[in-house]
Parts: sequence; C-alpha cells; structure tokens
Amino acid sequence: MVFNDNDKFPLSDGSIAEVRYIADENGFQPESPLLPTPHPLPAHVEELLRIAERQRAEGITFE
Repeated sequence: MVFNDNDKFPLSDGSIAEVRYIADENGFQPESPLLPTPHPLPAHVEELLRIAERQRAEGITFE
C-alpha cells in the first residue's frame, strides 16, 4: 500500500508552506524545502566509506 498526500499551512510571515509526503514499505518520507537537510559528508569520511565497502566486497572482516 502506498499513500501520497500534501499539506499546506500558513507561516508566521504570511507565506504558505507545503509539505509533500509518501508513506509506503520504506516508511514516511516527507519532502519540502522547509525541512532541514544534513551537511554533506567530509571528503575523508567518503573515502573511509569507499575503503570499507571495498573491504566488505573482498570478504575482509574484523572482530
């Protein structure tokens, strides 16, 4: 089952905010320019994630 909808509501400055969302097997997923977004990962973290993925693919494990 998939549920799509949107809501609009007034903000204190008089403008109208809109939030679109979908709810499905992946959970509730709102979309709006008003929602906060995380900072991008630093380059060194992206490199560490690539290294970890490569190690997983090669079967390397750590205990």
